[in-house]
Amino acid sequence: MTTNHHTSPETKAAIVDAAGIMYAIGANWQTIRTELYRQTTRKAFDKWNKNDLPSQSTLERWMKADAGVTSLEDLKNQRIDILRTKLQRKAISMALGGDRSLLIFSLKNLCDWSDKHAIEDTTMDIGKNHDLLKSVPRKAFLQLTKTGKPPSEGGGNNDEEEKP
Repeated sequence: MTTNHHTSPETKAAIVDAAGIMYAIGANWQTIRTELYRQTTRKAFDKWNKNDLPSQSTLERWMKADAGVTSLEDLKNQRIDILRTKLQRKAISMALGGDRSLLIFSLKNLCDWSDKHAIEDTTMDIGKNHDLLKSVPRKAFLQLTKTGKPPSEGGGNNDEEEKP
C-alpha cells in the first residue's frame, strides 16, 4: 500500500472502519489490504482511491488511535463488541419489521425462549436420600405412599409409633 499523508479525515475514517471490521472477524493483513484495494476498482465506489491506502503499520496506528486502544487484541475485542451490538440491533429491527423467522430466532436467543419445554424430573435419587429414608418409620412411609400425605397431615393415625 502506498502511504499518502494527505488523506482526508473522512477517507481515513472509512478505511479504518472497513479494515477494523475485517480485522475483527479474523481477516489477516494480506486479505485486508487486498479487499481495501479491490474496493477502489468498483465503478461506483468513491470512499477512497488506491493512493489513499496506507501501509500496514500506518493502518494499525490509525485503527488503534481511532479505537483509543494500545494493542491490536484490544482493538479486535472492541470491534467484535461493536459488530455484535450492530448485528443484534439489525436482527431486532428486522424481526420487529415482520421477519417471522428472525423474530422466532431473536426470541429464542436474546430472550431465552424455547419451543421445547423440558419435563422436570421429580423422582427422588434414592442413593442420596438412603439415610433419610431409613430414619422414616415404616408405617409412616407406607401411609405416605398410599395417601400422598404424611400421617401428621391427615394421611393416617400418628398415635401409634412403629416398634422396631
